Amino acid sequence: MDRIRTLRRRLPERAVDAALAAGVLAAEFVTGVVALDDQCRVCDFTAARVVTILLMSLPLYWRRRHPIPVFVVVGLAATYNGVIDAPALNLGILVAVYSVAAYASLAWSLGALAVTVGAIVVIHLDRGGLGPEFRLDLTAFLPVWLLGRLSAAHLRHIDDLEARAELADRDREQRTALAAAEERRRIARELHDIVAHGMSVMVVHAENASDTVESEPALARRSLDVIAETGRGSIEELRRVLGVLRDADRPELLPQPTLADVATLVERFDAAGLTVHLDDTVDADVPASVGASAHHIVREALTNVIRHAGASTARVSLGTDDDRLTVIVSDDGRGPAGDRGDRGHGLRGIRERAEALGGSADFTPPPGGGFRVAATLPLDPGP
Repeated sequence: MDRIRTLRRRLPERAVDAALAAGVLAAEFVTGVVALDDQCRVCDFTAARVVTILLMSLPLYWRRRHPIPVFVVVGLAATYNGVIDAPALNLGILVAVYSVAAYASLAWSLGALAVTVGAIVVIHLDRGGLGPEFRLDLTAFLPVWLLGRLSAAHLRHIDDLEARAELADRDREQRTALAAAEERRRIARELHDIVAHGMSVMVVHAENASDTVESEPALARRSLDVIAETGRGSIEELRRVLGVLRDADRPELLPQPTLADVATLVERFDAAGLTVHLDDTVDADVPASVGASAHHIVREALTNVIRHAGASTARVSLGTDDDRLTVIVSDDGRGPAGDRGDRGHGLRGIRERAEALGGSADFTPPPGGGFRVAATLPLDPGP
């Protein structure tokens, strides 16, 4: 397909048709000079003869865009030239018949063929009969017409291929744009998780350190140590993300955590001052994509507990039921404030992660108070 497009660009249609018209014009003039014979009724180049030759050649420049008018003009000129029995190669009418067959509908091309055959009959009857020359003319025009019809089919095939190629290009561009948008959302979620988690832990411990710096210096130092450790961890994660983004040759955009990393994540939040209990009853193989999403959901939910809930304890429950992984994060905090369940990038990110795998997420307060994030993820998320 690319070769066809390149060839079409290298051979502009108008330039080709201009050269063709000029070539036919030159050939007919040369024939008029060197092929004079005693049977010619109008052998000298009168104004009418010159106009006839021009009409048999120059209209070919418009043969692709206006094949029917070109055929009519060239055909009338060729018929007149034949009636006066002037010497001619008749290249113009051959090209005109081919052009009608190639660029007009089947009905018009059949009509043009019938008119051409009729004109040949009239010319030869005027000359004295339908002899060998008549059969020779027919054998010249019929193959040209058939070649034009074959060319029409070929052109339709090329146009169809080009249309399909353009459609495939647009489809590929659309898929690329959708993939880029999805990748941007993924990056935004990753950065939000890293920054929100780190900053939330650091703010909580900074406040604790400020409150206890005089009364309990040891506790204040522990909070400062947690701030430093959390800051270093967040910086390292940001470097990892940004480093991968800079390297376009890396096949995987971001290294993903696994379900087994949830235990380490819980320990980090526990060390940050939030008592977290982990109930892990998963007894099935969990795909990497599902495990990564579950890890992100737990991290975002625990980050929200530190930032919003004012809770002292939280519980993370992981379990499998049939073909689904259940992730529940609950706390004993003050519960939802207003329409908290529908606000914030964090909860929206949790819902997006679950729905991206064909699962769901629910944000409701449990009967005893506090807040709960419950997500279900299919163990077979599909492609």
